[in-house]
Amino acid sequence: MASDAYKTPGIALTASLTAPSGRAPEQAQTPLAVDATGAGYWQGSLGATAEKMIGRWLLAGTLSVSGVRPRRVGDTTEILGPQLAGLLAGGYGFRNGTAVMATLGCRGTTAVFVNGKPIEGAPVLTTAGLFILR
Repeated sequence: MASDAYKTPGIALTASLTAPSGRAPEQAQTPLAVDATGAGYWQGSLGATAEKMIGRWLLAGTLSVSGVRPRRVGDTTEILGPQLAGLLAGGYGFRNGTAVMATLGCRGTTAVFVNGKPIEGAPVLTTAGLFILR
């Protein structure tokens, strides 16, 4: 008989703080700022994660909201509105120790302001992944 611990999904609240470390895009020295190693702003995030094992299957989901401090570069002030992010993951563990995991994530900003004026078409980034672990 299965333990009650396996019947309830695991739930966690998350919080993070990201500092403006690394090389900001305006400090980059290569075309398209490919040598930038940071975004150049402070960011705080709050979220929740849930995961559930069903036999050899693992299902997980994460939702978070982030806020970014305004960023000034020269005469330009950039403000990103709240950012929303979600991630779904599912995987299967085989008896031989191999596991397969697929992920689908989406992150978007609700608004972008440059020098106090809204910019249309706030970016949304969607990612997908497939992992084989042995």
